[in-house]
Amino acid sequence: PYKIHCGRKVLNRKRLYHGLLVIAFVLFCTIPVLADQMGSATFGFSLDLPEGFVVTENTGDGRGYQFKHQFCSVEIIIRIYETKRYQSAQAALQDTLNKLSATSTDIDAVEWRQTDCSLAQFQITLSGQAYGGRGVAVELPEQKGWFTMLSYAPTSDGRGNNPSFDLDQLIVSVIDSLSIDRGSQFGVGPVTAYAFPSVESIPLQLEIAGRSITTEIGKEDIAMQQFVIDREFAIYTLYQDTDLLIPAWQRFYRIIYRSAYQQLRRPAFDIYASLYDLDQVLQAEKPSLALAQSLMDWVQVFPYERNFQGSDFSAPTALLTGETGSDCDSRAVFLAILFHHMNYKTVLFLSPHYQHAMLGLEVEATGAKMKVLDTTYMVAETTDQVAIGQVAQSMSVEANWLSVVFP
Repeated sequence: PYKIHCGRKVLNRKRLYHGLLVIAFVLFCTIPVLADQMGSATFGFSLDLPEGFVVTENTGDGRGYQFKHQFCSVEIIIRIYETKRYQSAQAALQDTLNKLSATSTDIDAVEWRQTDCSLAQFQITLSGQAYGGRGVAVELPEQKGWFTMLSYAPTSDGRGNNPSFDLDQLIVSVIDSLSIDRGSQFGVGPVTAYAFPSVESIPLQLEIAGRSITTEIGKEDIAMQQFVIDREFAIYTLYQDTDLLIPAWQRFYRIIYRSAYQQLRRPAFDIYASLYDLDQVLQAEKPSLALAQSLMDWVQVFPYERNFQGSDFSAPTALLTGETGSDCDSRAVFLAILFHHMNYKTVLFLSPHYQHAMLGLEVEATGAKMKVLDTTYMVAETTDQVAIGQVAQSMSVEANWLSVVFP
């Protein structure tokens, strides 16, 4: 069966599928956006690849690309075939592997994006060098063709190491970075979908702004999100002492946001329906601000906790259930997802200088603001009990902040 590596552990199940003074200040500035994603308007796919990949070859017609990583021995091959050429994703993937004389241990179907999709692990020899890797094939929407992608690394570096195993987290992240339509930018990638198929929901009771709210979550949502967090943190650590550290940091948050977005849809709907009916919201001068502040007040008193032994990031659904403590960036991403479901535009503000994170929220209010692209966001502090737009004066230098823009 298709195997998924979690760090050095190999999971092998057929369906593994199973207090500072805070004051208000005003900033009007443009925060740098560091994100490098590639895609094709013609074929409708996009990739949020780990940082450091460069195109080494392309066919010129948009149907073929080859990438190499700048400092890891991982390569990627992408081919897009006409729809009429194959009857299934499995056939497309198998033929792609056959053309390269690759040996596949398994090609398994995966339920992803309600389309025909298959995953494989394979071994291949190119120019006398043995490689191991993973592949995906999926039917693109609107009969735009079959998308196939292989990601692989050498099985030996000549020093007793197996890069294809040691870099498996990065290889998996390459496959999971795929989006084939706008909707898939808000859901898990094919490998994570394979590892955690749809399962039963469980009820959850929340207390927010004095209101008891009944909702539900997926039974494996937290485990799934933690799977992605641990994988992406392992990848992020590869970029220490490189000039790609900051964009790798930003990608870390984008991938987590994507992995948890769908799992928080139902809770966000139920929270919104309950809070919007509160008299304090309906009678407020600025209803959207009152609703937003109610959620901020709720999150700001979550138990504060740091984990210096791992990713130091809490799974968003675990924050919802209260199963874990959290710090600034975990809370900001969690709120960014909830607010986006409620039709607020959000962004994540990060500061390597202050070692802090804040939420950016497009809402009418007074106080600290920062502009990203064409949108001005109020800053929202998640770890201090203050109003939206208030932030510590010691963190008020706008040049020390950058942003993570979500889909």
